Amino acid sequence: MTLARRLLREELGILVGLLAMALRVHSGRRTTIEPARLAPPDSLLARDAQEAAEDLLIPVLRHETARAPCM
Repeated sequence: MTLARRLLREELGILVGLLAMALRVHSGRRTTIEPARLAPPDSLLARDAQEAAEDLLIPVLRHETARAPCM
């Protein structure tokens, strides 16, 4: 019964979100992102990950991962 309540609550949330998008009142459609937030992180971990990707990935995959957004 506990699981059923959680599933129902999640399903209702999804339905509300779909309805909001259909009515074009979804807040995400009006959200803007500052360009500075889109910049890749500048940390030792990020640089190490970049180097590892350059060493391990083939060029096609490296290109795709560089285009993927990081949040």
